[in-house]
Amino acid sequence: MVKVQVEDIGPVKKQVQVSIPDDRVARVHGQVVRDVSRRAKIPGFRPGKVPRSILEKYYSHEIEKDMTSRLVSDTFQEVLDSQGIEAVASPTLEKSERISDSGFGFRYTLAVEVKPSFEPGNYMGLKVERPVQNVSEEDVEAELARLREQHALLRTIDEERPIRKGDFVVIDIQGKVDGKTFEGGNSENFLVEVGAGRLLPGLEDGLIGLRSHSTSEITVPLPPDFEKPQLAGKSAVFAIHVKELKEKILPDLDDEFAKEVGGFETLKEIRAKIREDLQKLADSAADEVVREAILARLLQDNPLELPPSMVEEEARLIHKNLKLRLMSQGANAETAGLGEQDILTRCMDAAKERVHANLILEVIAQKEGLSVADEEVDEEIRNIARRSGITVERLKESLQKKGAMGSLRSRLLEDKTLDFLKEKATIKTVKKSIEH
Repeated sequence: MVKVQVEDIGPVKKQVQVSIPDDRVARVHGQVVRDVSRRAKIPGFRPGKVPRSILEKYYSHEIEKDMTSRLVSDTFQEVLDSQGIEAVASPTLEKSERISDSGFGFRYTLAVEVKPSFEPGNYMGLKVERPVQNVSEEDVEAELARLREQHALLRTIDEERPIRKGDFVVIDIQGKVDGKTFEGGNSENFLVEVGAGRLLPGLEDGLIGLRSHSTSEITVPLPPDFEKPQLAGKSAVFAIHVKELKEKILPDLDDEFAKEVGGFETLKEIRAKIREDLQKLADSAADEVVREAILARLLQDNPLELPPSMVEEEARLIHKNLKLRLMSQGANAETAGLGEQDILTRCMDAAKERVHANLILEVIAQKEGLSVADEEVDEEIRNIARRSGITVERLKESLQKKGAMGSLRSRLLEDKTLDFLKEKATIKTVKKSIEH
């Protein structure tokens, strides 16, 4: 039977000292010696036939290292379980030594990172505000206008007239700096909405007044934050060939438009559907405001020291997801105007807040007896599979392969705990208009 001493080093760290009996040490030592003997190569001896005294002389360091590794790996989880210690990261071996102490022959010391132990306070009856957003006719009209823009057609303009703001033009463009072309400066059959501000400052303005099938050169300064630093601040000359002039034709707001857009019979029906959808979005946003307000109060009223390894792991996950999101948008940190250090700082700040909130919600859930049933996990998996367009079996296999089933259950428990706190909160409604 091992002997264990546990000392609290801080709110999130324990020092665990483990002493192992002589007989267990001798048994493991003998196993290690036999294993080393089978692979030992000493001149004059066949493998497995090296006398123990000679073997320990030549391989003393390796034997001691292997023995320490086995004794620690064979006992540390058993020790943590017996002491009710839940490590949030792999323990660190701080010290190991041979001893001769009342039947114990080996001792090692672990540094173990744990979640902080605390009693959550001030979480029932929190006072928060919920913004009430009533959908107005203006909101419905703004959404209809967006739908018209999405379903607009571009029609070629045959008349000979100058390009003006709001036109669409198809151009070939070739950019040069100091007489040399540069990557990203050339394009053929490039569609430009004049005045939309999507090109370099001054370039769209230079198109105004040109005519279809005309050519021109437009000189513009490259901005200081140009994606190619070596060209930033220099003047670029763009040779333009206007190939085609187009104008946007918006569909009429009538019953035919309603049928084309969403299979509605009348414009009245699509207006009603837009109002319904906007109200759902407004209600969902208001619910999120309440949840965020509750979380903010929990963080404020329950300051904690956070386990560094949990924060670092969460920051890595946030950083990975951020990079994937930028890649999906065809961007990266540089094009998004973010330095790598700025991203890391933001990820670390977000990770601290997320870990802090998760720890508090976990303890509240335990205190209030909240849990997530297997049926709730299965239902969430079905929902995710339906939204993702994959089978439930494939999603389950992927989650199990990534070891993400526990994370999914934890997220569901956090959501359930927040819903519980929202039900217990004192919520004051305040009027707020929808931002367009």
